[in-house]
Order: sequence, then structure tokens, then C-alpha cells
Amino acid sequence: MPASEADVGILGWANTAKGFSAILKQRYSDFQVNEIDGQGRVVHLTKLTADNQTVASQNGTVAHEPSAPPEQPSAASHEAPLPIASNLPEAAVIEVEGASKAKRTAVHAFFRRSGMPRVETESIRTDGKQARSADGLAAVQGITVSYQPAAMTKRKRGRHDSILPSARNMPWEGGDKTFLRFTLAKENLDSHACLSLLSRLLHVPASAFAVAGTKDKRGVTVQQVTANKISPERLASLNATLRGIKLGDFEYADAALFLGAAKGNHFDIILRDAQGEEGPQGVLKAAEALKSSGFINYFGLQRFGSGSVPTHRVGALLLKGDWAGVVNLIMAPHADDREDNAAARRLYTDKGDLRGALRAMPKHLTAEKAILEGLLDQKGKGTKDLVAVLGRIPRNLRSIGVDESLAAAELASVGDEGVSAEAAPAPENVPKSSLQAHTVTAEEAASRQYSMEDVVLPLPGRHISYPSNGTAQVYQDLCSKDGLSLHDSSPHGIREYSLSLMPGAYRRLLVRPADLSWQLLRYSDADTTLAVTALDRATQQNAERKLACSIVDPGTPITTSPGELYALRLQVSLPTAAYATMLVRELTKQSTATAVHRARTLAVQPAANGEGA
Repeated sequence: MPASEADVGILGWANTAKGFSAILKQRYSDFQVNEIDGQGRVVHLTKLTADNQTVASQNGTVAHEPSAPPEQPSAASHEAPLPIASNLPEAAVIEVEGASKAKRTAVHAFFRRSGMPRVETESIRTDGKQARSADGLAAVQGITVSYQPAAMTKRKRGRHDSILPSARNMPWEGGDKTFLRFTLAKENLDSHACLSLLSRLLHVPASAFAVAGTKDKRGVTVQQVTANKISPERLASLNATLRGIKLGDFEYADAALFLGAAKGNHFDIILRDAQGEEGPQGVLKAAEALKSSGFINYFGLQRFGSGSVPTHRVGALLLKGDWAGVVNLIMAPHADDREDNAAARRLYTDKGDLRGALRAMPKHLTAEKAILEGLLDQKGKGTKDLVAVLGRIPRNLRSIGVDESLAAAELASVGDEGVSAEAAPAPENVPKSSLQAHTVTAEEAASRQYSMEDVVLPLPGRHISYPSNGTAQVYQDLCSKDGLSLHDSSPHGIREYSLSLMPGAYRRLLVRPADLSWQLLRYSDADTTLAVTALDRATQQNAERKLACSIVDPGTPITTSPGELYALRLQVSLPTAAYATMLVRELTKQSTATAVHRARTLAVQPAANGEGA
């Protein structure tokens, strides 16, 4: 089972107000995120075209699969290749999600028939990667159709580092500015999957793109992206074929974005079916309490992974040097495994069949496949270097930074009384590299010289100082639970998996947003759309539609009628590394676990189609 809030130390509250039940992310449009750039501006998508270029169809969507196999061409049509327009996009996507294998095969066959232009077709998954038969029907979202000029040298199928000649020979119009900055709006795709899809369609490596922060999948998000020498015309041409993605506001830039370059995010959140002990009025009281108290700055549950093996447990074992424990934890069957996942795992754990387990392991289990490949390689060499085996896992999946999250979460749970006299105030507008913390003395705490908003907690690493008061013992106790020591940061001698490699940081204990605002909405259709999104506005689809809800005047008595539902709309800006889900937790006093809200969504919309949780 994925980690629960209690598992990772998310236990405390910043206020004692009564909460209420509500559904988070019932529809994608219920969770909208706009990045706040390095200058403090909220990023919006305003223009889909490049200068001196008009996209064929700004409102275009992915082409739909034909309902029947295409007719076979006549013999006459085989005599010469079909003419090709000079302005065709380099790639298009045909939607085949949910289609049978026979229908998908017919689409591929249509483009490979004699007389067709030189094109290549390839099935892709929702994350933009090539789909294979083992992925199953549900994994295939579309078929890319890419024009292949005759002069193009044939490359290995599926490679990401090939660049089309048309792109390679295209003159760069950015001058000394070697990057293109643009705005990306997306729905129901995480940032990595979206950029992977763009890289495949444009035939450029994924490393050509950079972002200031990753955005979650379930929602509608807007953020800036930089691309290395990719023209605005190439990117804008994709708008006519991409579904749930729009690109725009192109401008040349001197430098690429980097993680942490943004100042935060602006959220527009709708909590549906809000019900409290005191009715709608109680929901408004909870919002008032949140504005006054703020919320404890826990890391959100998504930081600890969504799979059966919480990543903080893997991180603790890596820090301790228990390499066999890491392998066993990742490879062991889990109670909530799909049957194909469990069967592949059992081939390894019960029979020791490395090759059989590797063949059976579903492609999406990246870490498991990497371990099996590493063990097979070691077996062939007659060695068993588990550190080398773990090194096969992609670096982002074996990151141990999540272990810091657990420490910060449990420390924050000490509460106001336990931490206020034992933490460190951080000065404003000081670069992280030069941040110096001051341990609060008992006298300073008694004088209330500092507020709770000044308090920070150190995340383990080489650039921070640990408290010298009672809070230090809390850190020691947390480490001892996992068999670790702050004084022996690398007991195994492997620098990559040691505290000494992590820089450390100071994290604020409390976040009190200055711009938090809310509206109480009244509606009757449980699944009606309650907000217009950035994609609606950018494509001018439904941008002016009248929403089937009304705003409740908080200054008048609220009367309820049978069949009426209430939703709370929140708008708030949060700094980098603050989690909106933790704000929602403080407000509602209910779990933010995905399973909890999925169950409530299914209860109110059992026949949901298209936007099920």
C-alpha cells in the first residue's frame, strides 16, 4: 500500500477548527496550477502562434481513428507516390485510445501501403514513450505519423537523439540567444511525460527541454519551458495535433530554466461536495481559520511516491548501506500488485528465475527491470556487486532526498509548544547558499521575539547546522529508528548514498499565505464543470460558457434545499516547495490520499466517463 500520512509523520494541525468532508480533484479542471516565475509573475498562456506564422487550427484536436479500415487503393494509385504539401507538420498524432489491436494495425497498414509518402508510424503511450505489446491495450494513447524525407539517413527505430534534417538545416533566428522560452499548458499529463512526448514528435532528445519545476498529472497546469534551439514555428505547429496540451508565448532567451528557478505556484482549487457538521456556514468558518493560522509545511504525500514501496523507506536503507534490503524491498510482491506484476515478482523471489522474471516484468516497473538486468550482468561476470546493480536504476528513482522529507514531517509534528523555542529563524531575501540559521534560546522564546513564521527546520546535509538544544535529540531519535547516525554520514563509504552528499536546507515550519481567498459555490449536477481552464481560454473553447453554479453571498443566511450541493473554491499563491495538498488537509481535516478522494468521486459519479478519478 502507498504510504499514509501517519506513516510519514503528517500528524499535527495549525488550528483546532472543525473540518469538513470534500472531494479533491474530481475533475481535472478542479485543480489548476499556474507557475510563478522568477520575477514573481503568474504565468498565463495568451498566444498560440509564433511571429509571422499562423497555426493551421488553434482549436485542433488529435485526429480520431477511422471507424472502419480504410479502403484499399486501386491499382492505378500504385503507379506514383502521392504528392506531399510543402507545409506539412513533421508529425501528427492519431488518437486510438481504447481501440482494438486489429483497428490499430489497420491504421499502421494504411500509411505503409504502396504509393504513400515516406512516413513512419509508431504507437505511443500516455507518457509519450513507445508502446509495446506487453504494455497492454490501455497503455496505447495514439499513433504518431512522421514524415521521413528520402534524404534522411535511416536510424534505429525508437531513438530519441535523432534530429530531422529539416530541423538541423533550419537557420536559427534567435541570434546570440540559444534558447526558446515558451508557455506549456497541459491537462492530465505530468511534466516529464509531456516533454517526453514533445521530444518524440520533434525528434529531439528530452534533454533539449528544461523546466523550473515539475507539475502533477491530475489537473490543468501552466508553466514555462525552455528549449535548446528549437524554432517557435516547429513547436507552434504541434498545437493542431496535440490533445490536452497547448504551447505558446514564444520568446528567445539567453539561458535555460533550471529546477528551483520559479518562485512558487498560484492555485485555483475546487473542493466539491463540501459537507460539515455546521453545513455550508461551517465550511466558511474553516476557511477563515485557515487564513488566520496558516498550515504546517509538511511535504505532500506525493513526495513519498505513489507505489507500494514508499520511497522514504528505500532512502533509509540506502543511507544505511543495506543494499540487499533495498533489492528485497523493491522486488518483493505486494498486496496491491496487479496479477502480472505479482507473477513476475514471484519468478524472482520464489524461483530465482532472473531471465524469466525480466521477460515477464511489465515495462513500467523501471526499477525492478533495472535490478534484474543488473543481477543478470553480475551473474554473467561471476560477481555480486549490489551497489553496481542499484546503479542501474535511474538516478531520479533512487534519490535519497525523500528521506529528508520524513525527518522534516515528523519534526514538524512536535507542535507549536515543542518547536517554537528550539528552531531557527531565517532572514528574508538571503540566497540559500549563504543562509545562516540562529538557534532560538529559551529567553528569546519567552520574549516572543520571533513568530512561528520565522521558525525553520534543518533538512540533513553538509551545509546546515543542527540545533544545539532539545530539538537536536529529536533528530537523533529519528535517525536511530532507521539505524542511522547524523555523526556518521557515510557508514558504508559510498558517497552517492550518504548524508554528506546532500547539501541540506532550511524549511519553514509554517506557511501563512497572504492572498488566500475563497468562494462558496452552489450547484446541483455532481459532475458539472465549475471552472474555466487555461486550455479553454487558449483555444477559445467554452471560454465564455455559463457555468452551472452560483456564488453564495457569505453575508446572507445560507438556506439549503434538497438536491443542492456546495463546493469551496480556493485561490492562493504558495512559495516553492509548499504543497497545496497540505493546505487542503489543514482546511478539511481529512486525508489527502488519492484513494480517499477516488472513493468519494466514484460514490457521487459511478458512471463517470472521461474524467474518472
